[in-house]
Amino acid sequence: MNETVSLDSTGKMYFPQKVREQMKATEFTPLVLPTGDIILKPVREYKTAAEKLEAVRKMGLWKTTKSIRQLREEVYDDVGKRFKR
Repeated sequence: MNETVSLDSTGKMYFPQKVREQMKATEFTPLVLPTGDIILKPVREYKTAAEKLEAVRKMGLWKTTKSIRQLREEVYDDVGKRFKR
């Protein structure tokens, strides 16, 4: 399927009817990859906290002990080292 998604001047995305019919959800979290590709992950409502925790474990998010700030600083340091002249 080679359908095109368009953006209006306010940044709203418009999906063709064929694409909307295949989507099982109506809310998504966008993930922007370093390549510029965008992945839309369906937002899922969890019935219990245990169900949500299990989903987080499956995604591997529970493995990190660093804060987002620490991770961001490491990325900036790495990028800075690569592009220093």
